[in-house]
Amino acid sequence: MKHNIFILLLACFSFMQATAQDMTTIHMKDGSSMSFENGRHNVTNIRLWRNTGEMTISSVYNNYIQMENVDGDYCALLSFDKGYTSPTDNSTLTICVGTTDNLTLESCDFEVPATDLEIDDRLYFQLGAAEMLNKSSWFKMYRPLPVVDYPLKKGQTYYWRPVMRVPYLQGGQSKEAIVYDKQAYSFRIPLLMTESGLLPLEQCGKDVVYPDTAAWSAFYKQYFPGVATDKLTSLGKLWTLWIADHQSEVTISQDLTFDDGVLHLVSVVPDAFYRWITSREVVINDTTQILDYARCTWEVINNVDEKWQVPGNSYIKFTSSTATVNPTFTLDASEVVPGMPYMLEIVFAPDTSEENTKPTKLQIKGNYNDGTTGTLGESNYEIAATELSRLALADPVTNLVSLKIQTNILVNQNSKYQRVIRLAEVRLKPQGK
Repeated sequence: MKHNIFILLLACFSFMQATAQDMTTIHMKDGSSMSFENGRHNVTNIRLWRNTGEMTISSVYNNYIQMENVDGDYCALLSFDKGYTSPTDNSTLTICVGTTDNLTLESCDFEVPATDLEIDDRLYFQLGAAEMLNKSSWFKMYRPLPVVDYPLKKGQTYYWRPVMRVPYLQGGQSKEAIVYDKQAYSFRIPLLMTESGLLPLEQCGKDVVYPDTAAWSAFYKQYFPGVATDKLTSLGKLWTLWIADHQSEVTISQDLTFDDGVLHLVSVVPDAFYRWITSREVVINDTTQILDYARCTWEVINNVDEKWQVPGNSYIKFTSSTATVNPTFTLDASEVVPGMPYMLEIVFAPDTSEENTKPTKLQIKGNYNDGTTGTLGESNYEIAATELSRLALADPVTNLVSLKIQTNILVNQNSKYQRVIRLAEVRLKPQGK
């Protein structure tokens, strides 16, 4: 069996022992010889390997890699200690970077000298497109930060490997040994569905079926001509609700795999989806649909006695934080179809504890998709505390995005009204286009 034998020879020669040319020559058993220039202080530190190509250098110490998304593109910051021992004083440490595992100088995309990367006894360098590098959070932190104009592609794995270039003389000729670190280090630029721009962030997930851009455009043109696209974003949320039970009604045209899930693109939005959204009642009766609230606390009252006829036998109780302020809260109504008129009905529960029989006085406002706000119905409504109340507006509402409900009670009316709102549910019933 053939063995590769590595010979380590340390020779320290005084000034008198050095050759006239300040060289040290080593004669090998096989008859060959190698000559080395003496180092500093006329001492030569010689490390010899029978097969130079198998020389290795120590692994990176304390290396770390950070990645940052800047304006939709990624840059990477690599840093590590200078933990290398040069075989000769005039050896050169470089870093090669590329997209091939087991990276070599022949397969790398570029090579950069370590001397260009030194900052405070560590080596740093930043990779990315030149136009975005100075926008990264590291640019000011590590100034002057060595940078390499090297655009990084999403979903691509990159490798970097320290390399030692070791010059030596053999037979009077200058040669160079290439010594690689024993491994190539790697980092991967993520390919994320949430960054793809193919669907809203809230619709992203592990396994998603969603129309492509062309499918939505055709759907908007057919059913919502003249409506600005930014007013139709709520349809994405409605699609997610619909597709959960209707996946068999669509044809998937393309599967895209991301690090955070798989996106199944649909090339046609079926007519069945339009029929569903335009016939669907929007129901608001859950705490997750509370967008904000002020000057109050709220709690859910469950297991309400059926004698009160409260829908779902539960309601949300909003109570003013003090006796002199009016509680207010806003409800999410974004599941309505833009341009579709809806009849609005709000159901208020009674005081099921039967401790307070005073009514409340409140007003209702609507927030619309054009940014405007307006009072819905009367300026004030009186709601009984002793029985279930159904408040139905006489006129339909269109393009709502949220509802704001608050009591409207003056301080001198405290003896007549209570500052409590007991919301059972809100229903928006479509009236057809």
